[in-house]
Amino acid sequence: MDRSTAQPPAFESRITGLDLLRVLCMMMVIILHILGQGGILSEASPGSAHFYVAWALECLCFCAVDCYALLSGYLSARRSRHAFTGLVLLWLEVVLYSVIYACVFRILSREYAGKRELLNALFPVMRRQYWYFTAFFGLSFLAPIINAGVWTLNRRAAALLAVLVIVVFSVLPTLLCTDPFSLRGGYTALWLVILYILGALLNKTELQKRTAPACLAAVFLLSTALTFLLKVVFQVSIPLIGTLSPLNYTSPTVLLSAISLLFLLGHLRVRGEKKRRVILRLSAASFGVYILHTNPLVWRFWFYPGVLREFVSLPIWVFPLRVMGCSVLVYLLCFTIDSARAFLFRKLRLRSRLESCEKRSLRLLEKGEERTEGPR
Repeated sequence: MDRSTAQPPAFESRITGLDLLRVLCMMMVIILHILGQGGILSEASPGSAHFYVAWALECLCFCAVDCYALLSGYLSARRSRHAFTGLVLLWLEVVLYSVIYACVFRILSREYAGKRELLNALFPVMRRQYWYFTAFFGLSFLAPIINAGVWTLNRRAAALLAVLVIVVFSVLPTLLCTDPFSLRGGYTALWLVILYILGALLNKTELQKRTAPACLAAVFLLSTALTFLLKVVFQVSIPLIGTLSPLNYTSPTVLLSAISLLFLLGHLRVRGEKKRRVILRLSAASFGVYILHTNPLVWRFWFYPGVLREFVSLPIWVFPLRVMGCSVLVYLLCFTIDSARAFLFRKLRLRSRLESCEKRSLRLLEKGEERTEGPR
């Protein structure tokens, strides 16, 4: 049997560098929100030092969402069976936080949270409260099919398909200034599906093992610099086509930054059991950090547009430190809250109960198949 087309091996032991990548990506997402929702990018005067520093941070961090989605496919592709227990736990986590926020804001004022907000909290996916979670929720039902399909490919076929995916869905639409697949800059479930497939294909090719960390770091910096130059400095226009839009999730420079960062952190090995445990705990809370700080009610009344615009009046050497420091503080605050939620879920033994229900459901389905097939 060809080893490249055999069943995937048992899921590998945790790579601490990839856990650290989750933490880093979520901090980068917070920085993006501070710069955008906080009003810093719109407040900074074009041509000023704050303008260039703010946009440099934006370009540096913009690959975080792509990297997070690639990581899902990269890690999940080696699973022989896709468990839905984790998805149910994520859904319960989102509902819990959404309901708590709705209740808190309703106590503060009925004008803040009425019946509509409570309905949104109870049905966060169908009411599209969080675009990424809604897209990821839909993707999760396709993941088992994607995983099975990827592992029927040999490495060469996986590498060729990965290149074609990048060219067809990223390079050509960007160069031709078009959106033929309605990806809307990457804010769609389809783009997350594409990134998941690409992450799984990259895992299959094992390209990361054959690429030096120094080379990956250089690729990340160069692709980020190119994004910055094309967005802020040059703004290239192509006759009969339009102006290039390098700063969106489907941009090839942003995608290349995400891939190189994924491979680079995949090389990282952290020594010391205590350090690995800390990173693992921080990584496990990354999704909770996202949900806690992007709740629609929080963005409407607390983290409203332009709330941090005074940051541009800080000294230029203080400005980036303040932005990054706020990102760390937000992460730690949300991590503390999510740790309490995780403790509650452990006490209620939700994971074990859900896993038992899933196993019973699978056994019932298997028995139903045996009855349908009859004696052989």
